[in-house]
Parts: sequence; structure tokens; C-alpha cells
Amino acid sequence: MGSRELFFGAFDCEELLGVIGVEQQSDAEALISSLTVGPPFQRRGVGSALIAAVAERVTCTTIAVSTGSKNYPALTLFREFGFVVRRHKYVAPEQLEIVELSAERSNILLESRRSASAAQLRR
Repeated sequence: MGSRELFFGAFDCEELLGVIGVEQQSDAEALISSLTVGPPFQRRGVGSALIAAVAERVTCTTIAVSTGSKNYPALTLFREFGFVVRRHKYVAPEQLEIVELSAERSNILLESRRSASAAQLRR
């Protein structure tokens, strides 16, 4: 059985700026399995664009993601899209703290439209 994970990339011409992976877990929920943006392109809206692209393409009602509790840039980005903490868990012998978050897909779409409108006003 193959993976049901989909990947989307953000490009500038032919240069890859970032990638997001998502897997539909059920009819109700999709999981963002990875989100990576190249260091030169971080904090320039690439991650936001990738999250918005996922929200536009999945058919579920909820999108979930996990990240390290000390990954403040990622936590800030997800919270800007309305993600809220579902739980904390500890993994590996080192007991690394992981934060599981989720958001309603409709809220993510709404927030991505607000962000796009604000960006157009700043131009």
C-alpha cells in the first residue's frame, strides 16, 4: 500500500522556496506532516502560502499539525491561522515536548484571505 501523502511546493521561477506535505487521515481530518521553507525565504510569507494551498485543496473539516514546543516561529505561524493546542506529548528517550495543534479548515481559508488582502493593501 502506497502513501497517501501529497506534497506542494512554492516556487519563484524554477527555484524551490518551500515544501509542505499533507495526508488526509479521514474524511474529517488532514495532517500536515511536514513544512519546510529554505532559510533565505523564511518569514516572507512562503509558509503561509503553503498552508493556504493545503486548506484550498483538502476536503476535510479539520487540519492538524505537530511541532516542537520550542519551535516558536512555527507555533506563531500556525496560531496566525487559528490553530489551537490540542495536547502536549513527550517523545523519545530525551522526552522532547511536542505540541499537537488543529484548526478548522474554514478558519484557515478565512485567515489566508485576510492575509492576502492585507498584503495587497501594503503594496
